[in-house]
Amino acid sequence: MKKSYTYLIIVTLLISCNQEKRLLEYSQEKADQFVEMYANEFLQDTELLKYSYHPRAQFTYEQDFLNNYRIFPKDNEIGLICFSDSCQLKESFNNSPLKLSKGRYTLKQDSIFTELNYDSTTFQIHYFKRNPEDYFNGLKKRLQKYGVFAYSKSKDKSFVKVYLSVQYYLVYSKDVENDINDDEIIKSYNDNWYFVKMKRQMDLG
Repeated sequence: MKKSYTYLIIVTLLISCNQEKRLLEYSQEKADQFVEMYANEFLQDTELLKYSYHPRAQFTYEQDFLNNYRIFPKDNEIGLICFSDSCQLKESFNNSPLKLSKGRYTLKQDSIFTELNYDSTTFQIHYFKRNPEDYFNGLKKRLQKYGVFAYSKSKDKSFVKVYLSVQYYLVYSKDVENDINDDEIIKSYNDNWYFVKMKRQMDLG
């Protein structure tokens, strides 16, 4: 019985190590490709870098505490949560900046729905220059092209982290040791790019 238990532990550890090795190889390949093909283009993509992106939270705009909102692309519409007292959307899909109060909204091509509570909404006719859903799906397609799983930037814009999997990311930084905290640098590239392993995996829950 003791031998069987020991064998099971060894097998489990081998499987775990093999999975970690495959994840490292996968992430390393994506990192090399990104730095070679897309790094400069990504850093110059000001439209995309207005936000941070996480698979669960989607697009978040938080350049300052006075204008903080989150976007959830859906089929033929987008959900929006305004976290600050008021939000001003300056995206190109609207003819002029759109001002919204704190709350939850649904934006469609020709209307805005305001969620008052779980079973009550108000409706307002509003014609966007371009469907908001098309705009944000376009941003998601750019992320797919770059091979990016998620990304974030510091509020002072001193560094950008580009996540390639739940365990590994690239960081663009001129002060990398301070910007990655306890994470581990695996590889250094030219032009201030570094391939990093997270101390703890990204939480997708």
